[in-house]
Amino acid sequence: MYINNLKVTSYHYPYKNGKEGKTLEVESTLDTKRGMMIKKIIPLLEEYEETLESYHNDIEMTITIKPSKED
Repeated sequence: MYINNLKVTSYHYPYKNGKEGKTLEVESTLDTKRGMMIKKIIPLLEEYEETLESYHNDIEMTITIKPSKED
């Protein structure tokens, strides 16, 4: 399966004055319009997750499949 667009967003609760905040904020984003095969995305996501701190425990994934426009 070929994926046209990929966007991964990581959130965190920032610390302020030594206390963890209550509002989620974007920590980092990986956004690409460069297409790739889905089998190459899995290792990319594993490596990406390893670069972040390992406290992420709620992961959501959305895949949208649209028909391609015919010329």
